[in-house]
Amino acid sequence: MKNKGYLFGAFLILFGLFISSLTVNAAPKIGENKFKFKIFQNGREVAVKNHVVELQPTTFQLQFIFDDPMGVLVHASFKDSTYKDAAAGVPVSEISGMETGMAEELFNPSESVIVEDSAPSYWFFDNTEEHRFDDCVQKNDVWVCTRTIDNFNYVFKDKLVSVSKAKTPLYLVVISADYDEDTAKQVEYQREYVAIKWKK
Repeated sequence: MKNKGYLFGAFLILFGLFISSLTVNAAPKIGENKFKFKIFQNGREVAVKNHVVELQPTTFQLQFIFDDPMGVLVHASFKDSTYKDAAAGVPVSEISGMETGMAEELFNPSESVIVEDSAPSYWFFDNTEEHRFDDCVQKNDVWVCTRTIDNFNYVFKDKLVSVSKAKTPLYLVVISADYDEDTAKQVEYQREYVAIKWKK
């Protein structure tokens, strides 16, 4: 009887650990007004190390994972001043070039990122019919939104330049922020910044 009781108790413990592992392995919630950010090329995720990534000068994808519909400010430039401000922890309201985001077409028809020193783009996901990504799909209670980058968009010059022409690093700053109605100031929730260097 003691052995049976011991085995039953061991079974319960193992079963409990199994259920716990399922809970841990289930897709965790990212958190209110936050996101995960990844870079892919040739179908594979490319590791970002110390806020730097090396890519071939060809098409790549920026992937965002959201808990709920939301948007992010995306600043892209071949100059590093905004990147340096972000890295130094400068408040979002004081970062150079992070003023109100620019509007773009839905669904990224030009497969591009706007390159502009003075302002960021605003990439958002409201629903599957209203977003600024190639597509957004729901997986395990989160939204995975992908944006293909095949061109640099110089919006004020109405000019697209192929990524294959890239020679100098591209500096990306991505910030989730909102305005506080009481203080009329930007409240930041999360920031990511990465320098994309091009392999020769």
